[in-house]
Amino acid sequence: MRRAAPPTLQYVPCRVLQTIHVYDETRVAALRDALAAALARHDERLDLVALGSRSELDAARAHVEVLFASRPPRDGWAGFSRLRLIHLAGAGADGLLPSPDLSSRVAVAGARGLFAAEASEHVIAALLAWSRASFTVWDRQRERVWRPFAVERLAGSTLCVVGLGAIGSRVVRVASALEMRVRGVCREARTVVGAERVWSTDDRVAAMEGAQHLALCVPSTEATRGLVGTREIGALARGAFVVSVSRSPVIDASALRSAIEAGHVGGASLDCFDTEPLPHDDPWWTTPNVLVTPHHAGFGRAYLERVAQRVVDNVRRLDAGEPLVGLVRRDRGY
Repeated sequence: MRRAAPPTLQYVPCRVLQTIHVYDETRVAALRDALAAALARHDERLDLVALGSRSELDAARAHVEVLFASRPPRDGWAGFSRLRLIHLAGAGADGLLPSPDLSSRVAVAGARGLFAAEASEHVIAALLAWSRASFTVWDRQRERVWRPFAVERLAGSTLCVVGLGAIGSRVVRVASALEMRVRGVCREARTVVGAERVWSTDDRVAAMEGAQHLALCVPSTEATRGLVGTREIGALARGAFVVSVSRSPVIDASALRSAIEAGHVGGASLDCFDTEPLPHDDPWWTTPNVLVTPHHAGFGRAYLERVAQRVVDNVRRLDAGEPLVGLVRRDRGY
C-alpha cells in the first residue's frame, strides 16, 4: 500500500480513471482495505493512494480525481483542479457541506440508502424496548428481582416519523405492520404507504400533536437544524418516547432533557451527539430512561465492504457518464 504521492509525481493523462485517493485521519487502513477488497473483485485496474493527514491531502491536490473519505474537510479545495468526485463513506454530508470553495463541477456521493434496514430496525427495536419496559426489566434482572408487571403495547399507539427517506419510509411501513397509527413529516406533504397522513415540515407541530412516539430520521442540513425544539416536544403526549437516528443538531438537546426531567417526555433513545465519543461526564449517560448508543444505528456487518462496492460502481458510472448512485444534492445538503 503506497502512502501519499509527492507533489512532483506525474500522472499519465487518460480518459478512464485509474486512481482513487482514500482520505481519513483516524482509520485510513480500514477504509483502504475494504476498498481494496472490492476493487480486486470488480476492477483490478484501479489503484489506491492513502492519505492519512490534511497535509498529505493538500500535497496531492494536483492529482486527486476521486476522493473516498469518511470526514473530508469543509474547505481548502482551491487547487484541486482534477477533482471530479468526493465519495463519502457515510450517508450524511453535513461534515462537508456547505463547502464554499468546492467547485460546482465536483459531484458528491455517499452511502445514502445502503443501511436503511439497519437504521430502521434500530428505531423499531428502541420502540419495542420502550413499550415492553426493557429498561426496567434489565435493571431488575441485575438486582435479581422477580416482579411481573403490566406493559404497554405499540399496536394502536401513535408514532410521528420525521423524515421519510429510505430510513423513515421503512420505519413507517414496519410500524404500520405493527398496527401503529403512523403520521409522517417531510419537506412537502405527500402520500406515503403506511402513513395515515403526511404533513410538511412547516406543519410539524400539528403532526406531533398528541403523538406517543416520535422518530427522527432526517439528515442534518441548514434547513433541519433545530427542527425539533421546545414547541415540538411540547406537542407530544405526556410520557412520549423519542428515538433519534438523526444527527444531534436536528433536536434541541437541552429542551429534550428538560422535558424528560419534567416528566413530559417519558424516555428517549439517542444515537448521535454534539461531541463524539460522548464525554464521560456528559449528563446523557445518567439521565433516567435514556438509551445512549454510540452512533451505530446504521453500522451493520460488512459496512465498509458495501460502501466500497458502491464506490467502485460509481467510479464506473463516472467514467461512463451515467448517473451516480447516492448522489448528494448540494443545494439541499443531502
